[in-house]
Amino acid sequence: MIPSPASQEGRGDDPRGTWREELLVRLGWILFLGTTPLVFYLSLVEAWGPRSLSAIALMSISGAVSASFALRLTLPWRAFLLVAGLLAAGGLTASLGGPAPGAVLGLLLAVVVAALAFGERGALLALAAAAGLLVQGWPARVEIASYWAEDLPLLSSWVRFAIVFLLLAGLVALLVAGAVRRAEADAAELRRAEAKARASEELFRAIVGDQTEMIVRWKPDGTRTFVNQAYCRVFGTSYEEVVGTSLLPNVAEPDREAVLRKIRSLTPEHPVATDTHESVTASGEQRFQEWTDRGIFDAQGRLVELQSTGRDVTERRAAELALQDSEQRYRLLFDGNPLPMMVYDLDSTRLVAVNEAAVAQYGYSREELLRMTVAELAVPGDPHYAEFLAGLGQPRPPVVHVGLRQQRRRDGSRIDVDMTSLEVPFAGRAARLTLARDVTAEREAMAERARLQAAVERAALEWQRTFDAVEQALLVFDTAQRVVRLNRPAVAMIGTRGPDEVLGRLASELGAREPWPSAARLLEAAATSRAAESLEAREASTGRAWTLSARQSAVGAEGEQRLILVIAEITRLVELQESLRRSETMAAMGSLVAGVAHEVRNPLFGMSATLDTLERQQGSEQRYAKVGAVLRSQLARLQQLTQDLLDYGKPPALRVADASAERLVRVACRSCERLALERGVEVVERVSRELPALRVDAGRMQQVIENLVANAIQHSPRGSVVRVTAEPGVAGGNTVAVIVEDQGPGVRPEDVRHLFEPFFSRRKGGTGLGLSIVRRIVEAHGGRVAVESLERGARFRVTLPLGDRDASRSA
Repeated sequence: MIPSPASQEGRGDDPRGTWREELLVRLGWILFLGTTPLVFYLSLVEAWGPRSLSAIALMSISGAVSASFALRLTLPWRAFLLVAGLLAAGGLTASLGGPAPGAVLGLLLAVVVAALAFGERGALLALAAAAGLLVQGWPARVEIASYWAEDLPLLSSWVRFAIVFLLLAGLVALLVAGAVRRAEADAAELRRAEAKARASEELFRAIVGDQTEMIVRWKPDGTRTFVNQAYCRVFGTSYEEVVGTSLLPNVAEPDREAVLRKIRSLTPEHPVATDTHESVTASGEQRFQEWTDRGIFDAQGRLVELQSTGRDVTERRAAELALQDSEQRYRLLFDGNPLPMMVYDLDSTRLVAVNEAAVAQYGYSREELLRMTVAELAVPGDPHYAEFLAGLGQPRPPVVHVGLRQQRRRDGSRIDVDMTSLEVPFAGRAARLTLARDVTAEREAMAERARLQAAVERAALEWQRTFDAVEQALLVFDTAQRVVRLNRPAVAMIGTRGPDEVLGRLASELGAREPWPSAARLLEAAATSRAAESLEAREASTGRAWTLSARQSAVGAEGEQRLILVIAEITRLVELQESLRRSETMAAMGSLVAGVAHEVRNPLFGMSATLDTLERQQGSEQRYAKVGAVLRSQLARLQQLTQDLLDYGKPPALRVADASAERLVRVACRSCERLALERGVEVVERVSRELPALRVDAGRMQQVIENLVANAIQHSPRGSVVRVTAEPGVAGGNTVAVIVEDQGPGVRPEDVRHLFEPFFSRRKGGTGLGLSIVRRIVEAHGGRVAVESLERGARFRVTLPLGDRDASRSA
């Protein structure tokens, strides 16, 4: 039985690839292991000849060959060897002893193996070979037949025996072949099912593994049995690390109980549930995921497994939250905006969105407005609306400030609106958002404010003019004594170019000279006492005087406290008062001084004549020389006093004429040369050559300069310098100043006020009339005399005006 090429199978890599191969291998080993001991045993029995033993040994050899070549030969060759060995053993046995049980069993077994290996056709071929081998064992048929006939009468004849054998062997072969065919069909179906299952599983794994969504299969206790790559990628782990572990730790703790409740709620009728919960990745990152769970139930309705499909919705959730936030902002910015806002379609000019403020402003309901166009809000005949329609198809900037327009309300009234338009997309169409702010009341208020502002400005201008027209300096301070307002006289008194340079400055910062130190003290006193305070201030160096008054007052509706300071210069008044006082004093003293001087002159004349006689008679005697000198100096002093009294009491009338300032200074200085030589003092003259001629009484003015120079020499230490200067005065070409400056001890501040009063003198032997005579003469010329104490010495300044003077004016 050599198999045809069509029936040959390729040798596989696995020797136990099919059940038939396994059966043949085992059957071969059974024949080999079962018959080999039998061969050795029968070889020891004398009744068994070599031919019988060879037949049995052939069965063992064929089984051994079939089993040993299992890894080298294909299935048909192994089956062929086994069938050939069985047929040879059965035929040999039949030829030796006829159709004995061993021969029949061997031939029957060969037919069965052929049926197993090669099917019906192989079984028929093996059956034919077995019949032929039985026939060749015919000579021993009687003995065997009689042996079989003892127990089986049906087989007593060879014919019967052969028929029964053929029928039985054929039936067995057919049964075996049918069983083999059905087994192969079942095996083929099983292989196809397995291949389909493998393909399905591979397809499932390919589909599931490549899914972008997460897929996990897990048991009700949370144990994961399968995960795909997307699941591993999201959770940052691998398949091997998660399969067999619980997924509950990957669920955020606040959401675990909800997940367990969802599992318990699954039933065969409702096996699917969806939820969103927070999960924790391997790195500890928390992410939101949406899961759809499908329960798998057994026949009893018990949940045995779940398959869940999930997607990471962290970004979507963030986008949803952002969208919600955007919608809220939209509601706040549009619906909740107090500014009226409307959106209109560019093609139809129909309103497509309005907010509550627009509804309230125009008086229409939202539904009514959304059925209207922009034209229905415009005022009839509005020229701006025609411009609006003409520009609809033209390119426009994204944001346009339209400006002031008039529109209608539902009740027909007109309102003024300030409009701004900006381009916005709306429902996929081109649209513009219009902001229409009602400015009707605002414009009316602005007009009213303009009227009020004009009235306030007029009132402020009138008040400022009145404030500036006051001759006294007025200053208003806050409680910190900072200037908040002042008038023009105050600006002029401070010496600044405008009030802006003074505002905000402290009272103590307004000046170091009077009246400002006194003003600071007065404001402090008024702020402390909360009552009106006043005082007089005088500047000793210039003789200027002021009256100051301050009080604290509440201003404005809130009652804010202010300090009001009023400063009036009374220099002229003080001068007039002092002049009047001096005039009254001199009027009272005039007759007394004139009488005393007249009465004293006669005795002085007699004393002078007597002294002259004594000097002529006794002048050569040494004892009378010292006494005569003393008497002569004292007599000269009395004569000078008498002359001063006469000059002071009855000054002569001025004889005004042109006089050179240079000559007046030079003559006066020459008159004092002797005194300067005696005192060791140098007199220096400096007269400007551009000075105009003075209209003065030359003699009286020379007396003034001489008195001042003599006074300076008398108060100067030896070796010092007295400077006499004539120059233009402070007023430029309108005055001339004569200045006498010494280097003496100066003038004490407390003596400045009394320095020009009669009979006031700090110098030993002084009469106190020299400086008072100087002031009388200077004031008679319309000038002024002032003294200033220096760091070393004093400076006397005589200021004389230029121009004609009344010659009859008296000193």
